[in-house]
Amino acid sequence: MYPVMLDISHWSVLIIGGGRIAERKLQGLIKEAGRITVLAPRVTERIADWARERQVIWLKHSYQGSLDLHGYQMVFACTDKKEVNQAIAEDLGSGQLINQTGDKRASNFFNMKTINYEGYLIAISSQGQSPAGAKALGESIASYLKDKENWI
Repeated sequence: MYPVMLDISHWSVLIIGGGRIAERKLQGLIKEAGRITVLAPRVTERIADWARERQVIWLKHSYQGSLDLHGYQMVFACTDKKEVNQAIAEDLGSGQLINQTGDKRASNFFNMKTINYEGYLIAISSQGQSPAGAKALGESIASYLKDKENWI
């Protein structure tokens, strides 16, 4: 994997699924992506709030096939159905990025745990091996940096 930062402020991003994983992905995307669409028959209350606030577009149906992917540069497959997530990965067009949350082998990018500290962005990745481990390490580093400020 090659680590990069992408300017997605003009990209169309699609989140397929409306549960807690989709919600977690959306938290970081809302302030960065140009247009975000959530495709799911049901969503968490927080995602529904974002849709009411017009921070995301909510299409209230299940994934139906490759036409649902048309026009999006970045796709997150976050359903609780392994076969649906796999179909999304298989239907992907050339040049589209996918994060298939249930199977890292079907992903061509991963999210990193990030820490904003005094104008620096620190990123941590387990390369898809252990998102929980990356999160824990990030929290440890953030705690260390916060404690260090008290020493100065």
